[in-house]
Amino acid sequence: MDAKTGANINTGKFILGDKETSFPIFDGTIGPSVIDISKLSGDSVKFGATVQLVDEDTDEKVSYRIVGEYEADVKKGKISITSPIARALIGKKKGDSVEVATPKGARAYEILKVGFK
Repeated sequence: MDAKTGANINTGKFILGDKETSFPIFDGTIGPSVIDISKLSGDSVKFGATVQLVDEDTDEKVSYRIVGEYEADVKKGKISITSPIARALIGKKKGDSVEVATPKGARAYEILKVGFK
């Protein structure tokens, strides 16, 4: 692991001529980081935001907090930043509408509230 970035690094080896050489290989993952949600603010949806939505077809209200992949638990209202709904919400504000492709078909939501708690 790289001490500066927390990235996982393996060493690759190859032979160049008659000499064996090693070089670092980055595996694309970064070690865990802690983000203090209490220090986040703003009126647009971003990582750490709690977003209240209303389904524009059924008027059903839902609330989700956008979290990292490993924290996601939709039953607890936590969705991954990489989920289709989170990706559709990022950068949007209260009053905006988003359309999300779901296994049950396209769903349209209006953003009722964006908060950080």
